[in-house]
Amino acid sequence: MPKPLFNKRNGLILLGFGLLVALGILNLRSLPRSNHEIKPSYSQPARQKDLADSFIRKASQNFFYREFPQAAENYYKAIAIYESRQDNLHIATTFELLGDLHIMAREIAEAEKIYVQAVGYYSQCGNHKGQASALKNIGDMRFKRGEYELAQTWYAQALAVNEENQPHIIHGQVQEAMGHLHWKTDNIPEAIKSFKQARETFAAIKYVLGYEHLYHVLQKLNKISRRQSRDGAPPKPPRGEPY
Repeated sequence: MPKPLFNKRNGLILLGFGLLVALGILNLRSLPRSNHEIKPSYSQPARQKDLADSFIRKASQNFFYREFPQAAENYYKAIAIYESRQDNLHIATTFELLGDLHIMAREIAEAEKIYVQAVGYYSQCGNHKGQASALKNIGDMRFKRGEYELAQTWYAQALAVNEENQPHIIHGQVQEAMGHLHWKTDNIPEAIKSFKQARETFAAIKYVLGYEHLYHVLQKLNKISRRQSRDGAPPKPPRGEPY
């Protein structure tokens, strides 16, 4: 008989101990929190970056609602922060956005000036892709205005930027744009040459969509070229590019 009594007593003790622990946890949870909680600390550059990002977001909203002066103001506020940190890459990308804004506002001369500034900052940080992008933007702008000689000049500069560097999608897009320019001016042999160069670039970077698109473009141009040869004087083919 003593043994069962001993076991019953131990069970009651353990049950009481468990209730005390549970009550203690509940009391701890109900205690008021300290007013001196540890908060994450952010460095000054991080706060500046957040502020610059907020200006970029505001400018994007202004852009969407065609509030061009307000958008430009917010872009320049972001640029000022980036300049204080000597962040040339973000200065360049923001100038490129600002150039897009001036195109939308139909301020062509100002857009070109801004894009050239972007090119300069991209150059300072050795970003060839960014340089080509900003130069292509100017070429595209001139092409849409029918200023084909100017467009070709800017496209040629964009291509020259990447002559000694690894191929990238912007480079292929500039080659493709040059092809469209030659096509627009009825220079079919040069158009074929440019499109083939673009296709090779897209193949090198494994951009399948671009490669397949240009395959069909070249098929169409080859038909035009053969028709021109049949109907009149055959166009002179690009050197080293049989078709």
